[in-house]
Formats: sequence, structure tokens, C-alpha cells
Amino acid sequence: MATLIAVYLGRTTVNRCDLKCYGARTEVAECECICDGMNHGVGLARAEANTRASSQDWIAASRASGLEFDGVEVCVGAQAEPLF
Repeated sequence: MATLIAVYLGRTTVNRCDLKCYGARTEVAECECICDGMNHGVGLARAEANTRASSQDWIAASRASGLEFDGVEVCVGAQAEPLF
């Protein structure tokens, strides 16, 4: 299961976006991950593009909402456009 973005407090994951979200077949209202539903059910390729475009906004929104974390990890596929 590929995690696209995760935020940590120490070694504990406090929020993330992964296959459970971008591979979902349930309603967006059930999404509680860091993407706030943007990646819900869109598939890996679209979710990587969304994460590339919006990860900094999601991190800022998480901080603004009071989520406490001290580390962020974004998967390689969501960091840059594919070369080929």
C-alpha cells in the first residue's frame, strides 16, 4: 500500500493519505485523511498529481487546524513529474 503523504509526531503517524483513500470505493464523506477528500477514489496517478500540487497546502491546513506533528514524508512519485 503506497502512502503518498504522511505526517508524524515522533515515530507515530498522525495522518496520511494512502491506498485506503485513493483506491476507495466509498463516499468522500468517509475520508478523514490529510487530503481532505481530494484523492478519495481517484486512483494512484491522479492522487500523485493532486499530492504534488497540494501537499504544501494540506500541511499548512493541518497545522492551522491544530494537528500536532513534527515530521512530513511525501512519496517520490508525488514529489516530481514522471520523466517518461
